[in-house]
Amino acid sequence: MTASIRRSNSIWRCAVSDLAHEWPLNLCVILSIAALLFPLAVLYGLKYGAVSILESRLKNDPRSRELRPAASGFYSREWIAEQLADPAIGFAVGLPRSVTATVRVVHGSDPIDASILPTGPGDPLLESGGLKMPSAGECVISAALAREARLKTGDDLEFLVARRNSNDWQEVSARLKVAGVLPDFALDYPAILTRMEIAEAVEDFLDGFAVPFLGWQGEAALARAAYDGALVFSKSKESSHPEALAEMVRDRLGGTGFTTVDAFNAEIDNREVLYLTNANSMIDDENLNLLRAKLDGQGIAVVPWLKDRMADAISGADNVSVQILPWSEDVSRIGHAPADAVTSSRLPWTARTAGDSEEESTLTLVWPGITESLQVPLRVIGGMSAQPEALWLPAREAGLLRRALERGVVIQDGELVYTRRGYASFRIAAKRLEDVLPLQQRLESSGTRILAETQRIADIQMLGQQLSRIFTLFAAVAGVGAVTCLFAIAFSAAERKKRVLAFLQILGATKGQAARFPLYQCLILSLAGAGAAWMGHAIFSTAVDRVFQSRLLPGESLSHLPLETAGWALGVLLLISLGCYLILIPRFIGMPLGEAAREP
Repeated sequence: MTASIRRSNSIWRCAVSDLAHEWPLNLCVILSIAALLFPLAVLYGLKYGAVSILESRLKNDPRSRELRPAASGFYSREWIAEQLADPAIGFAVGLPRSVTATVRVVHGSDPIDASILPTGPGDPLLESGGLKMPSAGECVISAALAREARLKTGDDLEFLVARRNSNDWQEVSARLKVAGVLPDFALDYPAILTRMEIAEAVEDFLDGFAVPFLGWQGEAALARAAYDGALVFSKSKESSHPEALAEMVRDRLGGTGFTTVDAFNAEIDNREVLYLTNANSMIDDENLNLLRAKLDGQGIAVVPWLKDRMADAISGADNVSVQILPWSEDVSRIGHAPADAVTSSRLPWTARTAGDSEEESTLTLVWPGITESLQVPLRVIGGMSAQPEALWLPAREAGLLRRALERGVVIQDGELVYTRRGYASFRIAAKRLEDVLPLQQRLESSGTRILAETQRIADIQMLGQQLSRIFTLFAAVAGVGAVTCLFAIAFSAAERKKRVLAFLQILGATKGQAARFPLYQCLILSLAGAGAAWMGHAIFSTAVDRVFQSRLLPGESLSHLPLETAGWALGVLLLISLGCYLILIPRFIGMPLGEAAREP
């Protein structure tokens, strides 16, 4: 018997047999431990489940890592390439103007309006659906467009683009093969994701240009004049009352493109002058002609105007800053401009200074273009000896220079021709959610207001942190109860097992072997209680997920307890249990053997 007791596994078998013998009592102990752990498992499961759902949806939502400018501007191709070189940026692409990014998808007799979005490698919209970059002649469409147009992967999509030429409409079309459909959460509106050349082609066509590779006919890409505003004044010196003139003009602004009427900051030949502008954009010759038609027969002059925009006129080694002013016959007739300005449609243009001299000089006008200065050769009548503050150019030529501030313009064969130097907007995606805020701050430091989901990201991160603190407090309170409960269980076991452990020593077990007896039982009861709590949590989690199944995406669970968290909780439980038993070991094996032998 002594030899049997001293075998290494004998104490383990005795501990298991004793637990089985007193199974009703030990079952109560297991349920007590489970009752301690089950509420904590449920609370932490709900915490991790809810937060993990929010975080996973945030990470999987392609718009969460996206950054866009709040307003249109100019962003060169070089600038886009610089952003792609940033290790925190996983995707960057320029966007055409929003007004030129809408096409009509052919669908029966009612075409569907859809947005054209350029895409590229690393686009989070494509990654959200596990899709590849569409090749030439292909596109990826949103789920909303797929439903409305009844399209699927492999179908041919035909879209239409229409523009107005004079009094007629010109409509063209193109076909793309649908290479994939985005998931519903990626985009909630009809959209076509395609390569940049298609998006640029649509914008160019709507701007009036030809697109040879798609067979779309159009004009040569000659630049068009644009102005900041228009001056309006009476052609006769006996002008009407200023307020009456302003009221008459305001009554006729509808449909002309002008939105504001202000007083001009200077008088022309003692006449009151109004300055008309569009608050949101430049004006062009079409706006001027519409306004002239509205004011026809009223004796009112309408002339284009530029605000104070300076350029550098370079002649030899001398540089002088000058203002470019648009010359027109009406302005010259009332003495505000030189008597004439020789019009010229091809470079070099002719400019006049305000002086009476007929001296001629040749110089280069350096106009601040979009990405680089535009250098325009001029023949100046009036000379540069007096270093004039202004150069008068025919209105069209002055307007062409104004356009160069908004769109890329180069000189080809003596004409100003549009060129694409950049984009009106951009779409940038950070590689990680943590990079969104630093990128927003960096981009805004250059003066561009950026739209991003930084507040939403911060709110979810803050929610996770606050819930962690709350549940840590719950766990601490529950830990105090667990220590108390486990100590009471251990103390009760020590009082009941003193005689048993004393007899084990009488039968030949050492004190060390006898001490392992309650430790083995502690381990078994703790693991059984933790297992019962885990099973209870699994049942609860399944029930909760079924109740809220309609609101959950595939793979999501509202009550989710990570394995590492469960392991950490089990480790703490075992440490508390073992600590309680270790404290009470002297009571377990402290009964004198003679006293144990005398007890009946």
